[in-house]
Amino acid sequence: MKTVTLSSKEFMSIPGYSTKRSVGQWKGDIDALLYDLPKNKVRVKRKGWLEEDGEERLALELEVTVPNSNVTRNMTFMLSPVLIMRKVHRSGKWESVPEERASWKLFHDLLEVKLAGARLGVVEIQHEFMPYISKHLPDGRAGTLAEVMDIALEANRLNEIGALEDKRERVIIEAEATVK
Repeated sequence: MKTVTLSSKEFMSIPGYSTKRSVGQWKGDIDALLYDLPKNKVRVKRKGWLEEDGEERLALELEVTVPNSNVTRNMTFMLSPVLIMRKVHRSGKWESVPEERASWKLFHDLLEVKLAGARLGVVEIQHEFMPYISKHLPDGRAGTLAEVMDIALEANRLNEIGALEDKRERVIIEAEATVK
């Protein structure tokens, strides 16, 4: 789960930062959003809050069926809220405090907007959630398409850096040979 640490001032700029609703209530509201999806555009086959090693992972796994002309697509999305940590000054030192309720409110609001777009036909749900398509990562654990792409892009970047270093070495050797 991704974590973002904010100052108290930044935290107070989040819409609804002081929510009193529990994480469970936000999860219930998210379930209601999924229930309201138009059945002719997307059918939720299965949804569940993932657990890993007996602990809740705070990720929503959503398996959907998307009818598309004469082809039906089955896709699994893995969506996860960002855990917001707020820096507070206590007893003469700075501490990071988890703000789970605000994290889940933002997660709910983001899903609400994305799903409203899909419900109205402004966007296709599979396009809106494409980065969250569930895939197996090279190390064997479950992840998302976005994580797979991040790994591939980083590997390519490292290859490019290596190629640049090799080219630099060749230029130095050629320059030394020319000087002799």
